[in-house]
Amino acid sequence: RKRSSDWCWQKLAVLGCHTTEFFNPYLVVEAGRHGIGLDIWNGPYAQIEQQVLNSSSGLYASGPDVVLVLPDLQEMVPELVFRYLALQSHEVEALRENFVYRIRGVIESIRKRSSMRILLGNLTPPLWVASGISDPMLHRPFANLLAEINQQLGQICRDTSGPQLFDLDGLARDVGLRQ
Repeated sequence: RKRSSDWCWQKLAVLGCHTTEFFNPYLVVEAGRHGIGLDIWNGPYAQIEQQVLNSSSGLYASGPDVVLVLPDLQEMVPELVFRYLALQSHEVEALRENFVYRIRGVIESIRKRSSMRILLGNLTPPLWVASGISDPMLHRPFANLLAEINQQLGQICRDTSGPQLFDLDGLARDVGLRQ
């Protein structure tokens, strides 16, 4: 595509637990509306940690100005989503703590290896919740757990130099409510 010299061009890397290429046209159009041109590199499927921890990975080789990290609880800790009702509270806590620890490690590893700007997407609700519509009746609803984790992701951004939280949950909710 032809590069407009009037635009501010940015190299964006997208790391996610799912295929992320479908998101590219939307990102290009929305950035263009604000005078920003994007060159996008998409990481391989479900390779967030592998790309971040390997200093010779495609992430670092692409030389991005910004990295968008899109973790997914269902992909990274499937037992927390699919076995939530069967887990003891101490098991839920251990899985939650491990997930947050892993994400903190991702952010700190990027920061250690690069000065690229970091956008960390928070978690959206999974498409399927074990407790279904009875979730609010649980002693600890899954929705509350998800909110706690999202608060911890925000804390990671506040504790680390420079990352910003991308409110993917709020965006999904807003778009969903308008549909």
